[in-house]
Amino acid sequence: MIINRHQRGMTLVEVLAALALLSMLVASTSSLTGYIARVSADLQADATARSALSATVDLIAADLDAWSAAHASIEADETDRPSVVTTVDGVELEFPAEEGRSARTIAYRFDEFSGRLTRADTMDEADQPRDLMGRIARFDVSLIEVDRSDGQEQLLIEVATEHGITRSIAVYRPPSEPNDG
Repeated sequence: MIINRHQRGMTLVEVLAALALLSMLVASTSSLTGYIARVSADLQADATARSALSATVDLIAADLDAWSAAHASIEADETDRPSVVTTVDGVELEFPAEEGRSARTIAYRFDEFSGRLTRADTMDEADQPRDLMGRIARFDVSLIEVDRSDGQEQLLIEVATEHGITRSIAVYRPPSEPNDG
């Protein structure tokens, strides 16, 4: 068997260099894959938080619309009027009693330590109060005087998530005394 001097195998140095290049390629690919997975998880968490916040705000807005409609439907001489009570940890929307039914109260409570927002409704006895959303950073309820001449106020509710997403809901609060005009 004759060995040709022009045919050579790989030396140990060449094999080690190829392995080093291959390991750098595998490490950079792994790092890139990990980065893409983290970004994807962050985007998914943000989208989930936005969706949950949107559903929560829609529910609060529907309750505020029902509360506003209760104001619009009462007669001027009625004494049982809808009211709103702001508390340290949330807000209570009180509706007047209807024929054959007791008064309804919807209460939103925010537990600052756990970041949970709950809703309790006296018309729905099952599963009360129920969790609406977690991971909330802030739930602020305030009454803002809109026009100083008639004393009309606006109820403003702001909800902020831990992801930095904030949504606001506002409704005009009718005067507490009936308007004789």
